[in-house]
Amino acid sequence: MHRKRVKIENFRKHLIEDERGLSLVELLAVVVILAIIAGIGFVGIGRIIQNAREDAAVATVKRVYEAAKLYVSTSNKHLGAYKGWLDNKDKNDYINEYDFTVKTLMDEGVFDGVPVKEESGYWVEKPAESGIVDPRYISFILWPDKGLTMSWQRGCFRAGKKKSLQKLFLDESTIINLTKEQLFGG
Repeated sequence: MHRKRVKIENFRKHLIEDERGLSLVELLAVVVILAIIAGIGFVGIGRIIQNAREDAAVATVKRVYEAAKLYVSTSNKHLGAYKGWLDNKDKNDYINEYDFTVKTLMDEGVFDGVPVKEESGYWVEKPAESGIVDPRYISFILWPDKGLTMSWQRGCFRAGKKKSLQKLFLDESTIINLTKEQLFGG
């Protein structure tokens, strides 16, 4: 026991006598290592945030499509137009009677998304980094053979700086299985 006490006292003396601290090279090495670790962390977090934004955009597409299905199933106006189209001899007239946009869904209160019109006249979702950019250019058509389809122009959905690709006439099964790679490209 006496030997352990001597060793501890010698260690304390050694610490007290050796108070020179870190050299400039040692301090610089620590700073560089911490900077590398922080850089790796920021890149990883950036990817995680971007993936979350892209997943949210895909979920928004699906949510909008579900709102359109609800609108079609509860709207007498559009159901009447659909039935009228089936009886109509001139089948080219149906597009004017039976297409609608996300703006229609918002105006009718079926879709309560967060897009708002800014003073500049553009429709944006707050925060502007993701979601629907302009609901007027996301449209739906009810076809007698395909059912309800959804189309949008390039850039109607955003995830950070990524803009969606143009998609035309996507049916329900395609919307349900939509991936972020299909929405934004490779």
